[in-house]
Amino acid sequence: MPLLKQTRSFAIRHPERSRRIPLRYLYDFIAGSLDCARDDRKVEAMLYMVVEHFKDAAVLEIYRRFREKGRMMPEGLNYVSSWIDTDMKVCYQLMEAENATLFQRWTENWDDLMEFKIVPVRTSAETAAIVERRRTG
Repeated sequence: MPLLKQTRSFAIRHPERSRRIPLRYLYDFIAGSLDCARDDRKVEAMLYMVVEHFKDAAVLEIYRRFREKGRMMPEGLNYVSSWIDTDMKVCYQLMEAENATLFQRWTENWDDLMEFKIVPVRTSAETAAIVERRRTG
């Protein structure tokens, strides 16, 4: 896939490569149409939707800690992208990992400021392929 160059873009972070994708392709990426965050030469990492519910009035402390210490993620846990609700009370992060146990180490750095729900997810394209394989037997 050629690199797409536009000023309004987001970055897809991957251990071996980074790409900037126009914002209009964000939905397609999440839905699986642009599968450039995967590397077919390695064991595929599972995608996870992490829902963070900020504790009362914690948003300022969350961003202070983030500025000072970064995401504090263990190696092997990869950030893809995130969105914050307009009330600044909930963060939705798309992450990937080959080992779900890495989330425990990461959340211990933040659980004083937020509560986590971690949901394994598939792209729409992956789900469609699974359904088709089941249908055809």
